[in-house]
Amino acid sequence: MYKSNFSGVTVNTIFDTRRKLSTGLYPVRIIINYRRERRSYPTGISLTKFEWERLISARDKELVRNRKVIQDTFNSISSAIEKISTSHDFTFERLNRRLGLNIDSTIDDAYKAKIEKLNNEGKHNTADTYKSSLQSLIVFKGDQIKFSSVTVDYLNKYEKFMRAEGKSFTTIAIYLKNLKAIMNEALREEVINLDQFPFGRGRYQISNPTGRKMALTKADIKRVMDFSCIKSQQRFARDLWIFSYLCNGANFADIFNLKYENIKDDNIQFYRQKTINKTRDKQQIVVTIHPIMRDIIKEWGNSPENSKYIFPILKGTETSLERRNAVSQGIAVTNFHMKEISRVLGINKITTYAARHSFATILKRSGINIAYISESLGHSNLAITENYLAKFEDEERKKNSNVLTDFG
Repeated sequence: MYKSNFSGVTVNTIFDTRRKLSTGLYPVRIIINYRRERRSYPTGISLTKFEWERLISARDKELVRNRKVIQDTFNSISSAIEKISTSHDFTFERLNRRLGLNIDSTIDDAYKAKIEKLNNEGKHNTADTYKSSLQSLIVFKGDQIKFSSVTVDYLNKYEKFMRAEGKSFTTIAIYLKNLKAIMNEALREEVINLDQFPFGRGRYQISNPTGRKMALTKADIKRVMDFSCIKSQQRFARDLWIFSYLCNGANFADIFNLKYENIKDDNIQFYRQKTINKTRDKQQIVVTIHPIMRDIIKEWGNSPENSKYIFPILKGTETSLERRNAVSQGIAVTNFHMKEISRVLGINKITTYAARHSFATILKRSGINIAYISESLGHSNLAITENYLAKFEDEERKKNSNVLTDFG
């Protein structure tokens, strides 16, 4: 009867003889097909076979009225599809929202969908932050959170609530950024309009926490290198930390995923796990293998004949979740032993991430070009590196300022 096609989305009006109603009539439906997925939408009209066959040309008032209802429903759906296809990739979710369906969807639903998507993509750590973020929101105001309830006032009270709970500034920022991402998606999906979006200039702005000092001095790094470990596990953790420092400050997830095939002559070449699936940001990191790194591989590395991975953390048979858990466990064990080493040496708490900070800041303070540091860290542009280093420069300026009145 009525048919249309917009950017691969086909719309058809059908007389559904498969579903005879108790009245003896058959429903008229709008069928939408897109990428092998089929959805059915009711028109609210049911007819006999005889009425359906003469519907197009009928002059009977009742059939004319029914025809107009069917046509209006078809036009409304077709118009919605055309508008979606003009500005977005078509999804049935977008269509349902534009048609006023799923109007009871909540922030809880959006979080759960996001968590499922992240887990399906193997991004379990990020999924966990969204789980924690959602749980925090539920503790704050209960579940079934409506999008319309998230206002500037709501966000200010939520931030105050988290601070009263003793959440760190970093955790507060992460939870609020997750919520902002959920609201951004709702804005793109037209669940809310721009006036309902509470973030941004003149509205609620997320405070960026000032990073605590993590970078070690070269003198402290030498003390860590020379430290006499009492157990082999502690020595392994210490050597992994040194390896990270010398390997352009590579994250431990990247180190644990290194394979012997990443070694090319005197270099290690790899992509960051964080950006490996992001073609736009993907940048190969090339590290010159320092003699100490060779010694660490010789001491702790797997035999190339028995494993494709350099270090004995992953086997290659794990699921994405098992791989995430193995990496997290490796980082936790390393942090445990490095905390003990830092306690004995009287150095501020040393973490796995401190190796990356130390690599970057020592190069910066040694006068190395920021472009080289940026490339070594695997940053996609200099602005990221400049922001990354800015917090340490602030600390250095404060320290230098104190020297002016140090008459001791």
